[in-house]
Amino acid sequence: MPVPAFLRPLLDWMTRERNFLFGGIGAGIIVAVGQYVWGLAFPAPPSPPPPLVVVQVPQLAPPFDLHRLIEEHARAREEKARAEHATAEARREATEAAQRTRTREQQLVDIQAEIDALRRQQPSNLGLHLGTQSTLEREEQLLREALVLNENLERREELAEDYFQIARIRRMRRDYETAKGLLRQALAIDEKLDRKEGAARDHNNLGIVFEEDDDRMTAAGHYRTALALYRQLGMAREIAIVEGNLKAIGAEVPPP
Repeated sequence: MPVPAFLRPLLDWMTRERNFLFGGIGAGIIVAVGQYVWGLAFPAPPSPPPPLVVVQVPQLAPPFDLHRLIEEHARAREEKARAEHATAEARREATEAAQRTRTREQQLVDIQAEIDALRRQQPSNLGLHLGTQSTLEREEQLLREALVLNENLERREELAEDYFQIARIRRMRRDYETAKGLLRQALAIDEKLDRKEGAARDHNNLGIVFEEDDDRMTAAGHYRTALALYRQLGMAREIAIVEGNLKAIGAEVPPP
């Protein structure tokens, strides 16, 4: 620390006088006093704290566990085996389902071929009561088999056709209640699929069944519904048929 300016003259005088005791010790005292006074007047700034030393402690590796490693490996192999087995099962089921579908489709082809053969043998049994009982029974049996197959294949349009054709046979055998129920099932499917032509056909045939069952009022209602649908579709031939059905039971034909 430098000697204060106000003490320099005194210090210089002591030095010139060559008084060792007074010049040396006294000068030292004066310097110490001056430094003390200087320190009080102008305190030194505090020294910065020592830097923080971060000691990195190395992480010790966990002890090697051979038993745990073997268990994890075995568990992984089991999970892989289960996944492979599930995949194989899914493929097998898909293959079997496809095979069942092909089998059902082929069965439907065979059934339809036999039905067509029966109808060629007895063409009059399509719309009249002249078909032999054995022919009708066999055709109905085939149609019911086709119905089950189409239901399994979720073929809704073909299912409605099966109901309609079975109802036709039940009507020919004068089983009117069964025919009505089958036609209603066909109608429900056709309406759900928005098949207006199919729904019109169902209503017209329901009219025929109710007419033959001596319920002309209900028959007229079905005929009128069928007529309205056929008019929407612009099907002139069917319109003429349904209008003729209404006239045949003495019912009023709605104007177009």
